[in-house]
Amino acid sequence: RRMRRLTLAGLFLLLLIAAAQPASAATKPAPAKAIAGIKKLPRAARELPKSGRKKVRRGAKRALKLARRGRICELRAVLVSLPREPEKLAPALKRIDRSLFKDKRLRNCKTARVDATRATAETAQSTVNEGAPFDTPDKPGPLNKEESESEEAAALPPGPEHGPDAEIKAPVDPGADKPADTASRPRAGGSALTDEMSSLTRALGRPTAFDSLGDPLDPVVASSGNVVVAGGNAYLAFSDDGGRNFSFIDPTKLFPDDPDGGLCCDFQVAYVKSIDAFLLLEQYWCTVNTNCRGQGSQNRYRLAWAKPSDLVAGGGVNGWKEWTYITSPGGTNARWYDRPDMAVGSNFAYLTWNEFRGYDDPKDDNPKNDSTKEAAGAGATIMRIPLSALKPDGVANSYTRTRAHNDSWFLPVLAQSPATVAYAFRSISDSELTMMRWPESSKTITSDSVPHERLGTEGCKVGGFTQFCNDADGDKMSAYRLTGAARQNGFNGSRVWVALSTARRKSGDKSDSENRPNSRLMVINPSTKKVVESSTIGATGCSAGFTRLTASTGGEVAGSYMLSCADNFPNFRFALFTGTRRYNGIKNSVRGTARIGDYSGVAPEPDGKHFVAGANNLSASSYDVTFARFGRKSDPIPAAPIKFTAPLAFIAPPVTPAAKPDLIVSSLDPTAITIKNQGAAGAGASSATVGIVGQTPSRTVSIGSLAAGASQTVSYEAIPCSGGQLEGTADSGGVVDESNESNNKFSVPCR
Repeated sequence: RRMRRLTLAGLFLLLLIAAAQPASAATKPAPAKAIAGIKKLPRAARELPKSGRKKVRRGAKRALKLARRGRICELRAVLVSLPREPEKLAPALKRIDRSLFKDKRLRNCKTARVDATRATAETAQSTVNEGAPFDTPDKPGPLNKEESESEEAAALPPGPEHGPDAEIKAPVDPGADKPADTASRPRAGGSALTDEMSSLTRALGRPTAFDSLGDPLDPVVASSGNVVVAGGNAYLAFSDDGGRNFSFIDPTKLFPDDPDGGLCCDFQVAYVKSIDAFLLLEQYWCTVNTNCRGQGSQNRYRLAWAKPSDLVAGGGVNGWKEWTYITSPGGTNARWYDRPDMAVGSNFAYLTWNEFRGYDDPKDDNPKNDSTKEAAGAGATIMRIPLSALKPDGVANSYTRTRAHNDSWFLPVLAQSPATVAYAFRSISDSELTMMRWPESSKTITSDSVPHERLGTEGCKVGGFTQFCNDADGDKMSAYRLTGAARQNGFNGSRVWVALSTARRKSGDKSDSENRPNSRLMVINPSTKKVVESSTIGATGCSAGFTRLTASTGGEVAGSYMLSCADNFPNFRFALFTGTRRYNGIKNSVRGTARIGDYSGVAPEPDGKHFVAGANNLSASSYDVTFARFGRKSDPIPAAPIKFTAPLAFIAPPVTPAAKPDLIVSSLDPTAITIKNQGAAGAGASSATVGIVGQTPSRTVSIGSLAAGASQTVSYEAIPCSGGQLEGTADSGGVVDESNESNNKFSVPCR
C-alpha cells in the first residue's frame, strides 16, 4: 500500500512538471515551404563531390528534424553550416531563407553570433606547398603561448549594431557577459578602451600633377611616429611632422628606371619597427598589352625600403633603396599581377596579390566569351620575406613564395599584425570564409572553412555609388567582398577580426533600416574556426563600406571606411572598434560615382597607442586625399617635433569647425519645390521663393525645420511658365547660417 502511494505521488509530480514546461515543447513546426525546401536539398547537391553530398544529406536530415519540431534558431545555424555552391545549392537555400524570414520566431534568435556547436561544419584541412620550398627563420622556435592552437577562448556575447559617434560598451574579454574591470583588459599603450577619441585630420586635396596614373586613388598609409608615408595609384605623400603637413611626391621619380608599361596602379606601404624601415611595394603595368587584359600580358612589382631618417634628409624622395623585382611568369604561363596586400609579422613580411591571365579579346573581359573560360582567374600568390634580409647587404633572392589558391575571383586579404602566425582570408560565398594559416615555424599553409551567418546579396547602390559593396569589375563575389582583417593582440591568439562589405538582403527594398549595403565585422577564433562575435558598422539609415582593419600592440583594433547616411554621398570615417567604440570623420563628399576604389588605408603607430588612416572623398570634379591620426584621448596626439631653434610663435591647434546645415533646391517644377538639407547639422525654419528668372518671384513658401539629410516638398498654385527659366531659391530670407551660402539657387527650363 505504501509503495502504491509513492508511485501515485511520483506520477502526480511528473504531471505537474510536464504542465509547467514552456509552450516551446509543443512549438509549431517551421513554415511548410521551408520544410519542403529542406527535403529537396540532397537533390540540389547531386553534382557536388561525394564528401559534399554526404555533408548536405546529414545537414538536411538534421535540419528536417529541427524544422518539424519548430526549433528555428538551431535550424538556422544548421543551414548556415552547409556548403555554399552558387550554381547548385545557393538558390535552394535562398528559397528556404525567404520562408524562414517570414517566421516571427526568427527574430528571437537573430543574434550576430554564429553558434557552430550544433551546426558543426566538417572543415576540410588542406596543405598547400607548391613551388619552391618555404623559407624559415634562422632560428625557428615553437609557437609562443599567444599562438598556441590548443587554447580555446570562450565565445563573446554578440555586440549590438551601432552607428556614427555611438558609445557602445561592448565586452572585450572572452566570455565576459557582465561589465569587466577595464584594468584587466588589453590597453592601447596604457589608455583605457573606454576613453573618448582624440584625432588630427587633414584634407590633402588632389595630387593633380599625377592624374595620369589612375583613379580611384586606393589610399595606403604607414607611420613611424613623426614620419608618415601615404600613397595611392597616382601619388605618394610625405610628412615629417606627424601628419600636420604633407608634400606630394611623384612616385615615378624615386628610381632611375620606370620599367614595363610604367608605374600603375597599386601601392602597399608599411613601417617595420624591428628594422626601423618603411617597406614600399610598387606595381607596374604590362608591356605586351598596355591594358594588361590581352594574352601574354606580364607585369611586375618593385619592393623598396627606406629608413625614416633617410627620408627626412631627402625630403621623402631620396632615401629609397630598391631591394628586388618580383616579376610575373612568361611564356605559356603568362599572367599579370594586381591588387596587392602586405602585412608585417615578428620575423617576416607577407605579400599577396591576384594573378590574372589575358583574354582573347582585351576589350571583352567576360570569361564566358573567352576560349579558356578561365582568363579572369589564374591564381593568387602568398609570399613571405625574412625581415633580416631587408638591409643594404641583404640577398634579394633569400625568399620563397607559394601559389596558395587557384581562384583569384576571391581576393586573399592578409590579417594585419600577425605576430608569429600569418592569417589570410578569402570570401567564397555569402556564408563562408576560407582561413589560411601560416606559422613562422612551419613550411606549409593550412586552409580551413569558417561558416558564418548568411549575408545580403541583392544590390550595392548607395549615395550615387553603383558599386558601394565592391569595385566596378562586376565579379561574382561583389555582394560580399572581404575588405580587411587584423589579429588582435592580448587574447592568446584567439581573436582575428575580418570585415566584409555586404549588399542588401532584399532587392530594391529600403523600408527596413537593416536592409542596406553595409560592413559586417566578425571576430574569429582560429583554433575553433568559429565566428564568436559579429556586428555591423552602419546605424539605422546608414551604410558603411570598404572597411580596412588593423591592430596595435596595445590590444586595440581600428579601421577606416566610408559611411553614407540617408543616401547622402559617402564620406571618410575612422574608428576604434574595441571596448567602447569611437568614431570620427573628415569632409563630406559632394557627389557619387561608379566606384570609390578597391580599399582604404589604416595602420598602427609603433607606440602601440595611435593609428593613421587615409581614404578618398569626392569633391566636385575629382578624388581628394584625406588623412587622419587618432587614438584614445588619454593618450593625446604627440606634439610636432621642433625643427629649428628660432623663437617660436604660439600656434593654436587646429579647430574643427562646427557642423552647419546646407539648404539646396533638390527638385523644382511650376507646381512644387523640394528643399533638402544636405549639411551635417539641422536647419531651423526658413522660406523659399519660386519665379521666372529676371522677374520678381511670384511664389513664397514656408519651410519647416529640417534635420541633416531631410527634405520637404511644398506645392503651390501653378506658375505660368512657357519660356525662359524657372528659378527656386532655398533660404530666400537668409535666416539659416549655412556651410555653403552660394548654392541656394536652382533653375530649370520652362516647358
